[in-house]
Amino acid sequence: MHDEIVHLVPHLGGGVGAVLTGYFEIRDRLELRDTVLCLDECRSNVKEICNLANVHDGLMRGSADQVKRLLVEANVVVIHYWNHPLLTRYLLEEGLTSGRYIFWAHNSGLSEPHIIPDYVIDSGFRILFTSGASLNAPNILDLSFEQKKRLGVVRSSRSLSKFQSRGTCRLLTRRANRLLYLGTVSLTKMHNSAPKIFAELSRLGFRIDIVGGDEEVRIRDEVIANGGTVTIHGEVEEPSDKYARSDIFIYPLRPDHYGTGEQVIAEALASGLPVVAFDNPAERELIEHGVTGFLATDVISFIEYVKLLSDNLELYKAMSNSAVNVSREKFDINLMYQGLMTEIASEARASHTASLPGRLEGFRDSGFAAFVYSSFFGNIHGESSNCAADIDVNLVFEKIEATIKESGTDRIWTSPTKSSPFHYLNYFPESDGLNELCKLIRGLCGQPRNSGSF
Repeated sequence: MHDEIVHLVPHLGGGVGAVLTGYFEIRDRLELRDTVLCLDECRSNVKEICNLANVHDGLMRGSADQVKRLLVEANVVVIHYWNHPLLTRYLLEEGLTSGRYIFWAHNSGLSEPHIIPDYVIDSGFRILFTSGASLNAPNILDLSFEQKKRLGVVRSSRSLSKFQSRGTCRLLTRRANRLLYLGTVSLTKMHNSAPKIFAELSRLGFRIDIVGGDEEVRIRDEVIANGGTVTIHGEVEEPSDKYARSDIFIYPLRPDHYGTGEQVIAEALASGLPVVAFDNPAERELIEHGVTGFLATDVISFIEYVKLLSDNLELYKAMSNSAVNVSREKFDINLMYQGLMTEIASEARASHTASLPGRLEGFRDSGFAAFVYSSFFGNIHGESSNCAADIDVNLVFEKIEATIKESGTDRIWTSPTKSSPFHYLNYFPESDGLNELCKLIRGLCGQPRNSGSF
């Protein structure tokens, strides 16, 4: 057995990739080298991480046996969990038996389909959350006191030193009128009213820069349709320059978004930018209302908080200084590293019988079953049989249909990424259940039933 730590990740994206890069930089300074097993083909942070760790890329495009061998050889395995089709497929087909595993959840678990599924919670393994907000997920609240002992919180962080060096030197002698949104530019995560907020702030004389993808052009067009203007920049390699050229960070996300650590909030605070966001669970964990920013309860108060910060120079300076100081106290990457290493050391000494048996054996439609098992609270998939026919596509659709009609969450369920049925269909194109479910959702949302994508 190799005395090493293995990180099992679905893929390497901007947020988790930045967190892991900072973690590996600390390991590199200690002359230690971990292994990363990336199930999907890595698309970002790859070169940086390859210089700091042993990276195996695109494993699930090859053989699951290779993944299993590498996991067995590890001393401790950290599974960086979110509801990604390749990870759920591996967990539900191969399962986890003997070994020392820690689940570190990078999605909130608060709303469907971005949940921490019961099969992970019931496995008996240690489960860590990247935000204390996740402790309020419905299936977490229902756990017994003994079950909750297996839970913990290790806040995800990235290296913030270069942001803090800019924030310490921040000097503002005029009205704060340069606004920045940086992050996922898609209404699967952004508040439905985000384009209207941008448009109204633009009409009030604010300059607004939007950095990131995937729907930046669409968002810009919606802002223009509402009588405003924004400048879009797409994805950038070095975000610290964008923070340095801005005054206030605006972050209007939908209340049921999937995020937890929200590295861009930590970056903004470290850069000395007060943050205006909605009073959502993840943001509440990161922003001190009235100290480092404001948490708005509606669109009107969101805009008023931006105006207040812009017009009151003394308030702005006080919040800017507090933001940098708080980033040092609460978001230092060394705190994350120490917390995670404490958990890893504890797991290495542990003796337990935790396991996660494979659950897809016998299912004719494993792709559809994997989506259903991993995306909903409660049981809508039947208790008694291992036959895919027992998972009723219409029953699943009725649950999604009711959610869309009640809360207007069509963007979440039609996204080509982020755990939606269409995301799963991309990895399980032969799944009859997923194909039928996606056709029904297209019809509900006014798209042709035979349309290839949204």
